[in-house]
Amino acid sequence: MAGRTAAATGLLSAAGLPASAAQATLGDVLRGDHPGRASATDRSGYAPVGLPRQDLAMAWAAYQQGQTIDLLS
Repeated sequence: MAGRTAAATGLLSAAGLPASAAQATLGDVLRGDHPGRASATDRSGYAPVGLPRQDLAMAWAAYQQGQTIDLLS
């Protein structure tokens, strides 16, 4: 739920979107609660909301699970 609260005041809010526009958080995907992007046209957004070490821990978990994240697209 914290990720959705952050979405409401961060990246989505800045784009003029409601928190409900987020289908999942990175934590949801890493836990297997959400499959992540289903097609090449789906988009992911990233806005750091924690300490840099927390972001690094999440990125490391994604890497270890074989998740690939293209931050340049």
